[in-house]
Amino acid sequence: MTSHNKALGLLLASTAMLAACGHDNDDAPATPAIADGTKATLAMLETTDIHTNVLSYDYFKLAEDKSIGLERTATLIAAARQEFPNTMLLDDGDTIQGTALADYQALVSPVSCQTTLAVYKVMNALKYDAGTIGNHEFNYGLPFLAQVTGSKLDVPNLPPVAQQAVCAGPTFPLVLSNVMGAKSAQPIFKPYTIIEKQVTATGPDGKTVTAPVKVGVIGFTPPAIMSWDKRNLEGNVYTNGLKESAEKYVPQMKAEGAQIVVALSHGGLDNSAYSPTMENGSYYLSTVPGIDVLMIGRARSTACRP
Repeated sequence: MTSHNKALGLLLASTAMLAACGHDNDDAPATPAIADGTKATLAMLETTDIHTNVLSYDYFKLAEDKSIGLERTATLIAAARQEFPNTMLLDDGDTIQGTALADYQALVSPVSCQTTLAVYKVMNALKYDAGTIGNHEFNYGLPFLAQVTGSKLDVPNLPPVAQQAVCAGPTFPLVLSNVMGAKSAQPIFKPYTIIEKQVTATGPDGKTVTAPVKVGVIGFTPPAIMSWDKRNLEGNVYTNGLKESAEKYVPQMKAEGAQIVVALSHGGLDNSAYSPTMENGSYYLSTVPGIDVLMIGRARSTACRP
């Protein structure tokens, strides 16, 4: 994978036992209990560093380039979904910047509030489950980021949240836990989301059943954005360390019923001493209790912790 290419990672998270669901409302239909020992395998698919390489085309050379292109990754996604009955598709950021197409839609002929960014149109069609924000998402400034992600960002250089329009964005949630608004001291995106997936599972009697699994997805971006995009970010946001953010939110995710916790970290692995400002702190996320799957960007590998 090059820095301006996409990667498809495959991780397998196996739930040893799926919890039963019920209803407190007597008028609601009862949900069949899930027997203890029911098991399912959930394949986690990851893309990272798409950099708006939608087509297998080099806009600078004006020539086809078969080493890039989300259109080519789509065939791998389809194959993985064919192989595994239960999958989730997640994106690890650096999605909206990186090609002439990205610059055109951001700078030359900016997309309108009602228009979904080209790369998000494709990702919507591929039915992503969730994604996070990479460092390059901040390159075009916070107003543009708010618009194309369909978000309201509580930051000083934007109008009050109540006055902000909700524009067209991705149809899947974007999460980011360690970038905070300078005024609100709260994450500018939702720090995490919990997705209930209906999965095909095997009961203790060997029969196939359908069961719900709650998957929590939390996102992180390199704190070094405060240096890399100082012009856009200074005075508007600040960052917290990856480990500190995870230690705050993962217990909340568990308390809200997450059975599997997936960390999307747009940063690589660094075995130097931990610092809340380190660029590639993903290793230290693996030490936080409760994280089951770690997916990383800006690097060649992904990691899964049982």
